Amino acid sequence: MDCYEELVDYAEQHGLEVIEKEFKSSAKGLCKGKKIGISKRIDSTVEKRCVLVEEMAHCYHTVGDILDTRNPLALKQELYARAAAFEFLLPINKLIDAYLYCEHNLYELPDYLNVTWEFLDSALNHYFRKHGDHKRHGKYIIYFSPLFVCESSHTVAI
Repeated sequence: MDCYEELVDYAEQHGLEVIEKEFKSSAKGLCKGKKIGISKRIDSTVEKRCVLVEEMAHCYHTVGDILDTRNPLALKQELYARAAAFEFLLPINKLIDAYLYCEHNLYELPDYLNVTWEFLDSALNHYFRKHGDHKRHGKYIIYFSPLFVCESSHTVAI
């Protein structure tokens, strides 16, 4: 079972229905209620996975038609769902583990994480906006732009 099929199973176990179909529009994914449509035009299972996780976030975190992101309320819901998708698929601990596993080779990260470059870059931008240029996480400090992870020294003055 590949990374996309695993996420489809997860979605279905949580009450969502995932269908691959041809869209009349250029959309890659759409959701309505508890149904998610993924475009058959997407060739890569990794890209389908990134689209699916965002549509899942829309199912749980948005209300109504938010396709017109010129509307501030629609844009706010869109950004909230995208943030939820990033934090679900690429939590900070997973980014740290991937960085250390790939031995600092950033070109291997998307493959290791089963995401597209675009999704990874957007996730790092999200974390940068949320936390600033870095965040302390356990015994590590993760820098988001450019991505870098190092062990932190927890020196406490007494």
